[in-house]
Amino acid sequence: MAELLQGRGQGDQLHLAGAGAWTAENARNLETLVNLATRRSGTVRRVDIDMRGVERLDTFGAWLLERLRRTFADHGADARISAPSMLTKLPR
Repeated sequence: MAELLQGRGQGDQLHLAGAGAWTAENARNLETLVNLATRRSGTVRRVDIDMRGVERLDTFGAWLLERLRRTFADHGADARISAPSMLTKLPR
């Protein structure tokens, strides 16, 4: 499960790295990891979400990525996604 989303924080900054298949087949694990990551949403000022390690992404995975970004942004963090060009066209 941990290889799908890993994180490390330092002070008020958080770096998250997605990997593997962000697809419906991994729904349970991804939901758990996103929920764990967003627990810090009130204390983080900057979040870098690196999705370059994601090999597959479906609609479910795209929605979770947007939910992850939006949760931090809604709590005042500067939340940015680093991704291959296929992922940079997600709605904001």
